[in-house]
Order: sequence, then structure tokens, then C-alpha cells
Amino acid sequence: MPDAQQTGIRNPNAPDEDTKWFTFDHSYWSHDGYMENSNGYLEPIDDRYADQKKVFDDLGKGVLDNAWKGYNCSLFAYGQTGSGKSYSMVGYKKNKGIIPIVCEELFKRIDENRAKDKDTEYQVSISMFEIYCEKVRDLLSTKPPPKGGLKVREHAKNGFYVEDLSSVPVNSYKEIEQKMDEGTKQRTIAATDMNATSSRAHTIVKIQFNQKSAKSGGGTTTKSSQINLVDLAGSERQKDAGSEGDRLKEGIVINQSLSTLGRVIKALYEQQGKKKKGVSFNQKSAKSGGGTTTKSSQINLVDLAGSERQKDAGSEGDRLKEGIVINQSLSTLGRVIKALYEQQGKKKKGVSIPYRDSVLTSLLKNALGGNSKTIMIAALSPADINYEETLSTLRFADRAKSIKTKAIVNESATERMIRELKEENARLLEMIQSGTVAVPRGPNGQTQEEVEALKRQLEENQKEMERLQQTWQQRLDEQKSKIWIKVHDSVDDTYFMWEKNRFMNRYYGMQEMYQNFVEGDTDWDVPKERDPFYEPPDSEVLIGSSTVYLQSLAYLIEHEEQLPIFDFGGQDLGRLTVALTPCTPAGKEILGEYVEDPAELVS
Repeated sequence: MPDAQQTGIRNPNAPDEDTKWFTFDHSYWSHDGYMENSNGYLEPIDDRYADQKKVFDDLGKGVLDNAWKGYNCSLFAYGQTGSGKSYSMVGYKKNKGIIPIVCEELFKRIDENRAKDKDTEYQVSISMFEIYCEKVRDLLSTKPPPKGGLKVREHAKNGFYVEDLSSVPVNSYKEIEQKMDEGTKQRTIAATDMNATSSRAHTIVKIQFNQKSAKSGGGTTTKSSQINLVDLAGSERQKDAGSEGDRLKEGIVINQSLSTLGRVIKALYEQQGKKKKGVSFNQKSAKSGGGTTTKSSQINLVDLAGSERQKDAGSEGDRLKEGIVINQSLSTLGRVIKALYEQQGKKKKGVSIPYRDSVLTSLLKNALGGNSKTIMIAALSPADINYEETLSTLRFADRAKSIKTKAIVNESATERMIRELKEENARLLEMIQSGTVAVPRGPNGQTQEEVEALKRQLEENQKEMERLQQTWQQRLDEQKSKIWIKVHDSVDDTYFMWEKNRFMNRYYGMQEMYQNFVEGDTDWDVPKERDPFYEPPDSEVLIGSSTVYLQSLAYLIEHEEQLPIFDFGGQDLGRLTVALTPCTPAGKEILGEYVEDPAELVS
């Protein structure tokens, strides 16, 4: 009989074969054995069913506990399309997944600790992006995405990162929930035969958590953690997914990234060896004395796109291309894990970890073989038709469990970091100036490409210094600045001034309506409150603008201008006369008076 740590699988096409058993830290059953209560929450009717609370208690709390200690934490879900990765990570309606619960519990703990310790300051910021067809897209940015996506760079000390990725400061769970809703609505989702709402991209949520407290010797100590939550796109076999055209391209890229992930895990697995289990951690304690010391960590929550056989998924066109890319990225993930295993176990000498083979594995480098406490959820389908995919996922997880990471409490003095960046910039500047950029190779043997790389590093260091020197309150105040969007109706040439949230709601509504139209839903008759093109009669409309010269007003010269008014069809309805008339502080008009000096009016 299996225990709570074992998962067994039997080949439906070979009933005489023995059951294959796999042992993990936890094994959950969530296919049946539940009932929906009046609130819509799925609660267990027996001990077998694992609800969302059970999964969070076992996995999510550990992520949160380690983040509070100052460790980087990563959690990613892996499995084929439709197996329940996004349900585990994000959840559905009342059944919240790990990501929203981690965020909610984080702010609950902050509130509890604020009541006990008034001297500690807590700072939380969130980033959310997706990797779609090997291109990185910022899900929290209001700017149009650059052609080719955001660039992935590698820092000598900090590893791979996404250049110019938004990091939004948040001060409550409500704010972080709003940002995640905005990001979720921008995710790339499309239907395949295997999943009606298949995510076509890997989604990564990064939460930066800083704790600043006063030190006895003066200054402050900052304990910083980063949480990375990753929802991988579902891998799929293209023949099962029914993919063709763009869906085929997507599938190819998804599968390539997952394949690379597999190679990385395989390499780590071979490097570390099957016999070594668990994770070893080195902890660094806080420094005493003056100055500002930063203890830094990250939480990475990763929702991987699901793998799928293209013939089963019924993908075609764009969906098929997506599926291929998804499967490639997941394949790379597998190769990375295999390489890590072989390298750590010294099963092969000189094992190369193929992190660079996909964007996904580059950005997961720390989570897989570096400074992070990492949890992987392997989501399985109990259907007999998915036997091969399920067995593949189990083998993938079996390799991954043997990989060792080296998590440390991240402590770095802010003042020291700024000083070191300044010193590095001076060194880089000297290297650039010592070479001759105009010729192919300078006196120091630098090529033009090397000089350009030095200049880029110089710019990146300068950005990092500016970020470190900017106070948390400044970033929070910038985020709270009210933004208005000027919307132009090209049909009747009228303009509307919308608040940012109102505009984004309209934008998401248009995206949703267009997606439904692409998928065959031609019913445009939606309720007015959901129609992004409906404008209530009482809406504020920008009719025009007028230039006012203060010097003229100071000398009591009246200002008057006529602005045309158009209806929604562009028809001219009339004119609006706008006049500015000088008056006293009590509101009485000042007429017919000659003013030699405007100071007379305020004397």
C-alpha cells in the first residue's frame, strides 16, 4: 500500500506489468473525494483529498517562513497541459492557490509584526512577467512591449535578470491583488483540444520583501528576501494538441524551453548524484556596528506552461507554433536538471549545464542550482490516455528531488554596495578610456564588442546605484501618483480623459472581447457595464484646450475663447464660450478699472 509520500502508476496497455512507484516529500490526491460548499470552496469529504489549504500548509508556509528568515525562495509547478498547475499556483474563484495565499499571509504577518515592533519597516514590491515564444513580456507595464521582448542580461555577481522589468511597490494585500489581476488579464491564453484555457506562456511572479530594523551599534539592518513563483506553460505533444500555424510555433517554443529545463535538471542530477538527498544551506549572520546592512532574498513563484502532444491538443496555426516553443523550453529545463544531477553526483566529468539554451532556464538558474530554497510541484493527470506524459513527469520530478541548492541569508551593506559599484564604474571607465574605440582592437586588446559590453555594464551599474539610493517612500509615492490617460476617438475626433484604472479596465475588456471573437464567439451584445466601447452620457469629455496668458489677466484683460462641441458621430452641435474674468477674493468682478500695477490688486 502506498503512503503519503508515494505515487504509483500502472501502464493501461500492459496490465500485467508491475506498478511503478515514486517517492517524494509529499504526494497528493485531488481528482475526487471533495464537495463544494455554499461559498464555492472544494472541501474534502475524506482524508484522501488534498484541498488548497492542505497544499499551502505543506508547501506555501515553508516558502513564507524562509522568506522571513532572509532566504531566496522559488516554487514552480511542472506538468502537462490541463493537469492542474495553474490551479495549484493561482487557484480558481474561492479556491485560492499558493500565489494569492502567500501574498495574503505575507501582509497578515507584516501587520502582526508592526503591532509588536514599531521600529521595523517592511517593504514589498512585485514584478510579473511571462516568457512567450522565448520573448519576455512585462505583465505590469502600461508601455507597449518592445519588439523582440525585454532583454535578458547576465550580471557577473547576481546572475541572469530581465532588463527594465517593472518592480511595483505595494503597501497592502489589496494592492498586490490588484496588480496580479492586471497581470493575469494580460497573460497569453488560448484554447487547444487538451485545455480550453491553456496558458501559452511561462508566468513568473517575483516578490521582493525587505525588513529594515535599527541596529544597536547605529544604522539599520535590512533583511531582504525575493520570492519567485513560476507557472510553467503546459507541455503538449503536437499531434495530440491539434496544433498548426501559429499554435504550432508556440508549441515548439514551449516544448523547447521545457526540454532545456529537463536537460538542466538532468545535468544537475548527474553532477550531484542520486544518493545525495535534501538541501544543504549556509547561513550568514548580520554584521554589527554602524552603516546600513541589507539581508536580501527573493521569492520566485513560477507557473510553467503545460506540455502536451500536439496531436492530442488539437493545435493549429499560432497554437501549434506556441506548443512547439513551450515543449522546447520544458525540454531544456529537463536537460538542465539532468545535467545538474550528473554534475553533482560526479557521474560524468566536465558536465555542462545548458542554462543558456532557453530564456526560462537562464532566469531559473539560481532556483535550480544556486542561492535559493526551491520547491517543485509536479502536476499529474490520472487519465489512462495520459500515461506516457504522467510517467515522464514522475521521472522528471524524481531527478529534480535529488538536486542540491546552496541557500544563504542574503546580507549586503547598502552603503558598501554603492561604494563597490562606484569603484567598479571607475575601473570600467578606465578600461574603456585605455582602449581606442575607433579601431577594431585597442591598445589593451579590446574589441569593439568588448568596449560596448563595458559601456553597457557601466550603464547598468549606474542604474543600480540610482535604485539603491532612491528611498522606499520615493518609489511608493511615485507609484501612487495619479495617472490620467488621454483617449482619442478617431471616428469623431473627440478626446476623453480617463483615470489609469478606468483605462486599463477598458483595455482588458477589449482584449477579452477580441479573444472571444478570434475563438468564434461573435456575440458582441454584452451588458453596458462590460462593454468597453460604451460611454455613459455623463462622462467627462475633453472639448478642447485654451492658452491663458497670466500677464494679461494680471492687468484685468478679459479672456474669452470659443470651443466647438461634437456628438459621438462627429456632428457639430454648437459652440462653448469660455471666459476668464478677474475678480476679488470674495468673487466680485473687477470691471472698468484701470490697473497700472497688478500689485494694486493685492495691496
